[in-house]
Amino acid sequence: MIDCTSTSRTNICQSCVLRKHIMLPFVSSTSMTFMPFDIIHSDFWTFPVLSSLGHRYYVLFLDDYSKYLWTFPIDKKSQVFFSIFTTLKAHIHTLFERDIKNVQCDNGKEFDNNLF
Repeated sequence: MIDCTSTSRTNICQSCVLRKHIMLPFVSSTSMTFMPFDIIHSDFWTFPVLSSLGHRYYVLFLDDYSKYLWTFPIDKKSQVFFSIFTTLKAHIHTLFERDIKNVQCDNGKEFDNNLF
């Protein structure tokens, strides 16, 4: 569904590159959540192109129950991940009066530091 914007064969457009990405199959999950914030999924993501504000990195948090997604743009990979998580945790506690019970990530070392 993405159209090629390249006019010559030597120029490769961004759409052509994105179209060739391969998606891995999802494994069926056996986990069940009965309340919001029982499980929060998190990932650190690198976008192949700079955003209009100059962001290339994003931290994503997805609530398993509601499927609500929080996206935090990051300028540099070295920005403190812990401060973003504590900001989200405080936001959830203030608005919903609930705590995050579990955090699930892809073992990408985002949570692997002394602060966590």
